[in-house]
Amino acid sequence: MGEEIKQPKLFMTYKQLIFDKIMELPFLQKFQPLYEKYQEILLYIFFGGLAFFVSIFTFGLFHMWLHMNELAANAVSWVITVLFAFFYKPDLGV
Repeated sequence: MGEEIKQPKLFMTYKQLIFDKIMELPFLQKFQPLYEKYQEILLYIFFGGLAFFVSIFTFGLFHMWLHMNELAANAVSWVITVLFAFFYKPDLGV
């Protein structure tokens, strides 16, 4: 009765598991302590960078290739980027 049951992390996601698997590669083992210490920051920077590239790509797609008005292309790009960030944010996504 005195034993405490370990609860899994509430917001452990598939993306974090992928990064944990990547960090198990032999040539990345020397960075493991840094990864464990700054895991949340590194994931935030990585997915923030992905959101930035999604924003740039979707704006270019709608404005330059589909010849949409700049304001409309920016609005559609923003909506797509926010949806991307919501679903792929490491601690709140699905």
